[in-house]
Amino acid sequence: MAQSNSYSNPQRIVDKQFEVLRKSRIQQQKQWMGTMQQMQSRNIQKKKAQQIRYQRSMEQKTRMENSVSGFSNTGFDTFDNNIKHFWDSKVDDYFEIKNRIATGEIDAVRGKAALNKINQQVLNYKQAVKPVLTLATAYNQASKIPVGDPGSVSSITDQDLQEILAGIAAGGNVNIVDRNGELFLYMPGDTDETGASVQISDLLKLESAGEALILQEDDSKFNNDLVDNTLKPKSTESAYITTSYKPTEGNSDNEDMFRSMDATQVLNLKADMYRQGAYSKRVANSNIMTPLWMDKYNDKDVIAKAYENNTDEIKIKKDPNCTQDCEFVSFKPEHFYDTDWQTPPTDLTTDQKTYFNQAQLIVARHVMINSSVDKRVKELGYENETYTGTNKKRKFQNETYANRAEEINSWVEFAKTPGGVDAEEFVSKLNHATRGRNFRTAKNADNEVIIMEGTKEYLVDLKNPKEVLYALANVHGVRESTAALALLP
Repeated sequence: MAQSNSYSNPQRIVDKQFEVLRKSRIQQQKQWMGTMQQMQSRNIQKKKAQQIRYQRSMEQKTRMENSVSGFSNTGFDTFDNNIKHFWDSKVDDYFEIKNRIATGEIDAVRGKAALNKINQQVLNYKQAVKPVLTLATAYNQASKIPVGDPGSVSSITDQDLQEILAGIAAGGNVNIVDRNGELFLYMPGDTDETGASVQISDLLKLESAGEALILQEDDSKFNNDLVDNTLKPKSTESAYITTSYKPTEGNSDNEDMFRSMDATQVLNLKADMYRQGAYSKRVANSNIMTPLWMDKYNDKDVIAKAYENNTDEIKIKKDPNCTQDCEFVSFKPEHFYDTDWQTPPTDLTTDQKTYFNQAQLIVARHVMINSSVDKRVKELGYENETYTGTNKKRKFQNETYANRAEEINSWVEFAKTPGGVDAEEFVSKLNHATRGRNFRTAKNADNEVIIMEGTKEYLVDLKNPKEVLYALANVHGVRESTAALALLP
């Protein structure tokens, strides 16, 4: 049984500390404002706090590994002891109420209501203890993952809840407190005005909805698939990858393939992904975006990097149906540093507040595309020329425009001969390229000539530079799509 002396009763000491913290928090909430500066400061503090928790978890892990008893034996013992103090106190209260009902000191109706409240608290505790301990175990594992990585604890997870769960798992001084019939988990801090508290009924609601402990999802496959859908990294026809071939040393029948992407190709890929609507559905899902934006994408360096090649302001058209002389609301990348998701800071202009959410969707798409493309290119190794395999020599060899530009340009010059290409000269060029294959002119009527090879016939319009160029490309072992690059302005 707990003693009645308030100075020797652990639960009453905890109760007094909790009341000081509760009043302090109420005052803090009244004072809090949502200006850009304060919002950024708060988010930065949350991220720093998350990093500190991670480092603290690493230190704790080292201590536990060196401990004979280990986490499973010591992690919840302090919590269990504090629970015992709480319920000892409740048992005292329960029997004191019953005795005072019996002696007539307390009205029977009021006394029964007080007993029912304690009985309900016992039931609530029984319902809560398993989810709480499960969350504490899950938190303990997730807290060991670097902040922002898949599976790590998001900093949008309630800060007090994180302290409580970490305290339970680490054997901290986590207590149960009854305040006006509601049970709280409470862990004192260094002073009476610091610490952490969570109302158990609220925690159970969040846990039931899967929103108590928010972890970063592993979106790496989703991001890679989205990039690959445009990049097409397995295709040698990808518009964003330079593919080159070199003879295999010691084996004349094979060739080595190398692939790379230059800065222009990377920028083109990002721009095309944006035009194709990449991440449009993603940014519309606030459940997914809120933790992603907070822990990965609202960082100053991440946003600045996404816009380093674009000095234009972010503009939102006030009237989406306007076609000329339109009014725009302008933003700069720094307007989105360390912001909350879809929550305009209060120190923006009225117009900026109105259109902030729309602009943030645009910024988020640019940032996510930039990050996922850079990561994917690095994974593929295409920042530099990378060997990707050895195969039998292709029918079309050494065909890239970059490798054969001079030769292909000479065909274009010939194909664009004023008045059309001379048939005999054209046939001569074909036969010279084929080294032994016999092309001849079967018919020359106006602009068209039928080129014969054995019994096969090829109809070519000698006044059409594209047809002449494609014919030359085919006999030289170059794809038409490659030769066509030389026709571009």
